[in-house]
Amino acid sequence: MVRLGCIALGGALAALWALGLWADRSATILWFDAVFALLAFSVAALEREDELGASRGGAPALLALGLGIVAIVGLAAGQPRWAVWANFLAAFGALAIAIAGASSGREAYAHARGRPRRRTLFRR
Repeated sequence: MVRLGCIALGGALAALWALGLWADRSATILWFDAVFALLAFSVAALEREDELGASRGGAPALLALGLGIVAIVGLAAGQPRWAVWANFLAAFGALAIAIAGASSGREAYAHARGRPRRRTLFRR
């Protein structure tokens, strides 16, 4: 889930960067989108399927935090509104990936931890 979500997020950010520069070359916020696209692709490449619980949502949560900060700074710096709101949408998308990644595997973790061990005094 996290891997596919980060690939989709990276593709969307790369498309936003390319199409945004075609539409408005003065939007410097779009260069941050290119960096975050590369980061999202690297998170997808480094994602391990055997991780369980909250550790899977850590990297997408940092992506969401970074995109949110870039959007707020872009809003304060007078960047084009469409680029700022596209970054807010990308931040919420990364946050959704983080929440989904942190909650997936929780059932498998609970099942693995809830299995009782048999301890006996005498071996048969």
